Amino acid sequence: MKARILLLLSIVSVSFSACKKAVYIDELEKKAIHIDKLEKREDGRYYKVGEDKPYTGSAKSDVVNADWEFHSGTQVHSNSYYENGKKRFEEGREGFRIQYYDPQGNKISSDEYGEKYTPYHGYE
Repeated sequence: MKARILLLLSIVSVSFSACKKAVYIDELEKKAIHIDKLEKREDGRYYKVGEDKPYTGSAKSDVVNADWEFHSGTQVHSNSYYENGKKRFEEGREGFRIQYYDPQGNKISSDEYGEKYTPYHGYE
């Protein structure tokens, strides 16, 4: 009897945490704004149109099938996707590397460039 109760509690616990994770991912996607709502200003930073604080958060576009992440107005990560939904390239976050993928999703090459960006120290 105790074994059945423990099993039932385990199943409920796992189901709850999986549901919670799905809700969290949905919330992140809802917070992403469309890239057209951002503007790059003279200081080189991105801002929401009409706001004075540099943008921190996610942006996406259905037109070019891509998404971006910004920290204090600086683009720190981006992805581009093929029409089949597979990633075309990934840029940033790990530092100063672009990773390219073929239409099947296999890594094909990578490049290093420029200076490394970290959210707490900027470009190094």
